Amino acid sequence: MNEFDRIAGYESIKREIKEICELFKAERMYRQKRIKIPMGILLYGAPGIGKTLFAECFAKECGYPFFLCRKDGDQNDFIGRIVEFFDKAEKQAPAVLILDDLDKFATGDDREKNAEEYVVVQTCIDKSRDKGVFVFATANDTHSLPDSLFRAGRFDHVFEVRAPEREDVEKILAHYLNGKKGADIDIFAFSKLLCGKNCAEIEQIINDAAIRAFQRGGEEINKEDMIRASVRGIYRSPKTIVDDVREGTSYDERVAYHEAGHVVVAELLEPSSVTMVSLGNYEGLIRGFTARYYQSEYWKNADLIEKDLCILLAGKCAIELTYGTADPLCESDLQAASDVARSFVSVFAAKGFQSYNSGYASSSIQRMITERETNGVMEVAYERAKKIIAENRNFLEAIAKQLIDKKLLLEEDVQRIKIGQGG
Repeated sequence: MNEFDRIAGYESIKREIKEICELFKAERMYRQKRIKIPMGILLYGAPGIGKTLFAECFAKECGYPFFLCRKDGDQNDFIGRIVEFFDKAEKQAPAVLILDDLDKFATGDDREKNAEEYVVVQTCIDKSRDKGVFVFATANDTHSLPDSLFRAGRFDHVFEVRAPEREDVEKILAHYLNGKKGADIDIFAFSKLLCGKNCAEIEQIINDAAIRAFQRGGEEINKEDMIRASVRGIYRSPKTIVDDVREGTSYDERVAYHEAGHVVVAELLEPSSVTMVSLGNYEGLIRGFTARYYQSEYWKNADLIEKDLCILLAGKCAIELTYGTADPLCESDLQAASDVARSFVSVFAAKGFQSYNSGYASSSIQRMITERETNGVMEVAYERAKKIIAENRNFLEAIAKQLIDKKLLLEEDVQRIKIGQGG
């Protein structure tokens, strides 16, 4: 079994790292031909996405000795330990040295790019470059690292590792559910629900589901186990809140209509994008949530951004159309919509260059124009959402009533209701 088989998904990055691994295994042969091969990789990205696992798989697949250098707590002589690790790797070369969480090596201000720790790392890399030491580093963020670290001959390959896409989430779910999956679990549906979560979070959700399955005496994880674990994992909600939702605690029907508004507009503008909708006492407030699957090209597509604005404002529309009053539940939606709309006009200059913000200090007049354009974009989105809801009142009523009755609906429930309304 190839060590990289331990990593589910990430096929493009795995392919490149595998190729470099094969080069390093044949490093001596290339050196005899006076051909230099890459001797350094840096992976960066958010915590929990599997960077250290990549490094360990690389080291084990190479079949050479490997060393893991990580700053553990407050180490007074960490610089000396860095040098010591490089010396050990040189003595047992060919060898792999993993510098884990490289951006945490420096003490004090993490914006200090000239920290002594980084100077020592650079010096050691240069010293060991032709001695058979392959350096594999990981970092959460590269902004605190000196540009000189990325000079050719140090880290020849730098890869960003992002949260897994839906296809990768499906493979990760299949990997962790192997031997534990009940017949009623639709991995595709849960991959849409959990898209955007990193590997560590997905593993934790499945582990929580397995704990619940064991506690109820089950041999396999069933759909209900996954639902509860997913709600807790996505919304960081206490167990009692999830239990309240599933056990029939009563909620203000206005919450149901608010969430139904989000569902209706989302399904009309982006079909099959709603993955879960629920009522719930979340963060101490009587409210609910609507989870959606976002396409990977979201921020590259103006049409998707404008649709998102409509969906964000749809809860407010639904309450005002149904009850004829203002919606007290929409504060967080308005804030989110405002942030999206402001980026739309100030970062992407969607409404002209008067409201474009280049990153430099803007004048009070420009800020006023930006706010006016932001509010204008939101007004257009609101009217579009209101029209959609007004033309699909039966769909709205059906979702709200089912939500009041069941408290939590999955994608399959939403699609069933939508088909029943001729959608």
